[in-house]
Amino acid sequence: MREDLLIEDAVHSAGRWRKAVRENPGSAAAQYALGVALVRAGCEDEAETAFREAATLRPGWAEAHNALGAALCRLGRHDEGIDALSLAARLRKDFALPRFNLGMAFTLCRRHAEAADAFRRAASLSPGLVEPHVNLAVTLEVLGRHREAAGAWRDVVRLDPARPGPHARLGWALCRLGEYREATGAFRDAVQADRGCREALGGLGWACAEIGDLEEAEVAFRREADSSPGERRPLYNHGTLLGMLGRYEEAVERLTEAAKRSPGHAECFYNLGVCLFRLYRHGAAAAAFREALRIRPVYAKGWYNLGVALFETGRHEEAAGTFREVVRREPGNARAHYNLGIAYLALGRERQAAGAFREAALQDPEHAASLFSLGILLLRQGKNEEAAEAFWGAAQVRPEYARAHNSLGVALFRMSRTAEAAEAFREATRIFPSYVGAHFNLGLCLLRPEDREGASRQLTVLSFLDPSLAQRYAELLSRRGTTGPSPRFAPSLRGARGYPPI
Repeated sequence: MREDLLIEDAVHSAGRWRKAVRENPGSAAAQYALGVALVRAGCEDEAETAFREAATLRPGWAEAHNALGAALCRLGRHDEGIDALSLAARLRKDFALPRFNLGMAFTLCRRHAEAADAFRRAASLSPGLVEPHVNLAVTLEVLGRHREAAGAWRDVVRLDPARPGPHARLGWALCRLGEYREATGAFRDAVQADRGCREALGGLGWACAEIGDLEEAEVAFRREADSSPGERRPLYNHGTLLGMLGRYEEAVERLTEAAKRSPGHAECFYNLGVCLFRLYRHGAAAAAFREALRIRPVYAKGWYNLGVALFETGRHEEAAGTFREVVRREPGNARAHYNLGIAYLALGRERQAAGAFREAALQDPEHAASLFSLGILLLRQGKNEEAAEAFWGAAQVRPEYARAHNSLGVALFRMSRTAEAAEAFREATRIFPSYVGAHFNLGLCLLRPEDREGASRQLTVLSFLDPSLAQRYAELLSRRGTTGPSPRFAPSLRGARGYPPI
């Protein structure tokens, strides 16, 4: 039998080749063909013996060493298999198959960097074959080398443009690189190849959400959810996107269903709580946030928004306790310190509220609301100089904060620094021309003989803005009395913000 006859004919049975080996035991080709037949018959142990004999009879035959290496790997003897495959690759520099098999063996051994090198070499030797490019791309993803993975998936798409899977995988690789706009193109190509490709629909929704195209993202997630009824992830994604669009009722419906499908998914309950809060269903929102925290006690956003929801339901003591937990976990969270102060105010604990506002301002010197609220409390306590300092800080942080300028004027007026107070009130009216309280307070600063003309102008302004307050000012003007101006208090709590990544 000629050694170069081929040997990979599937019609030859193992029995026929056993007979050929008995008749010609020194034939490497017969041993090789027997090994191939035995592999097809599922007799891996015998196949390994036949391939080893073929390689022994012809030590320079790369195909025999490749077949031996593949058989050893199938038997779980990966180190021996790698040795045989490496020899086959050295024997024939242009032989792609042992490089591909080496890649598979290295992958099974979790030697991914070596696997990537092997697949890359196989792909370069057989540039028209899809499989080496696919395995190279997958291995590069495992290694986190997403730029190279995207290039490999482009090669796969070029070779096999009709299949949706490679387009989708390219899209995900681009998403990992932050190239969401290009990723949407890859996902659209996948959907065009298969309108029901769930991997592509989910990816398209995610990429569109990242570039701000929420309407297309909603359509993609809805199609994904409709094509996989009962699955949690598509329902969660669609519900979250509906919430981002402000369609809270629909979002609650989707997220509630998703939570039933996956009761251990903390983000689902968190987003459900956000949507319920937006619908002013604060009690239900609090229950959803509690469930998110039961699943994941370290969920900082859940603690924060639970506190806000509890406050809105009038459960101020519980809200204060919740915000104390937030600041214990996140001492630098200025908004949580601020909201703790608001909760203390609702409970009548002004000293503790002032401490919370001070801490908020310490953690974030640009948190104007904390400085403003602290100033209000200091005014109540008669600490006008400290209050003026707090209001001045709030106005510096937010120059257009009209209330801060007005309240600064109040503190200065109480210290008899009338000219400075008048300037602060003027600034408040410049920022907010219809700010009735600031106009009235400015008028009080002008209740002096030398400011008669200015006082008259303020009366005219107040007559236009608030006739009843103008009448009161007219009485004061006629008596030249002095009644101290009054500030207004801080804004309400801030909370229930945002959605986690889809």
